[in-house]
Amino acid sequence: MGKKKKKKKKMDLLQGYDDEEIRVEPTKGRDKKIRKRKRAPEAPELPDILFEGSEGKKSRVRHVGHTKGIWAGYIGAEVSLDQEIIKGFFEDFEGVKNHHVSFSKTLYFQQHEIEEIRQHLSAAYTALGSAPFEVSFTHLTTLSDEDKTTQFLALGTPSPCFAPFYSATNKVLAAYGLPSYFKKPIPHVTLGARPYQNKEPAEQIPIANPITVTITTIVMKAGNKVFKFPLLGP
Repeated sequence: MGKKKKKKKKMDLLQGYDDEEIRVEPTKGRDKKIRKRKRAPEAPELPDILFEGSEGKKSRVRHVGHTKGIWAGYIGAEVSLDQEIIKGFFEDFEGVKNHHVSFSKTLYFQQHEIEEIRQHLSAAYTALGSAPFEVSFTHLTTLSDEDKTTQFLALGTPSPCFAPFYSATNKVLAAYGLPSYFKKPIPHVTLGARPYQNKEPAEQIPIANPITVTITTIVMKAGNKVFKFPLLGP
């Protein structure tokens, strides 16, 4: 009898999902001590794929090969923008959805740790005692990703209000072996993306009428789930 061939495990692909929103109430009391955990080996990353958009523009879709139980996501402050106001900024950029001020790079959560991370983030943000606050976006700029494959059109702000959130988020991420955000973060909201054009980032271009928004909610996206942390003050 011939030898039986072992079945190869298929690699899942993380693609688009319909978001499921989950509202998270602030955690009361002291946060439990966060213990660092050993993480499974990181999954390999497949090349980015560019596809033609509806108007012939090239957009970026990141397909990430992963072992079962790893979910892609991010953490940031939810931002609501008037589409009529920002539509004139795009030029040759493809617009993006889910506007937010990032507190993290793209993250790959282990499924069994998502609930623990959510709880610790809730406690960390509650401890800040932050109430909703206003932020004015005063200029346009272009930014690039670390691997120089994509450029982003962004609204920037000089506001220092996000600094405590960067620090609180990094502390939780480090406890789970997840990458911290940039050492010198640039608070911004990404409006659009395009393939990298081998150009230096643009200087800050002031906009005639600064766009002021109220930050009321921090979000954690993990796969098809979106957890929301409302800012309720002390």
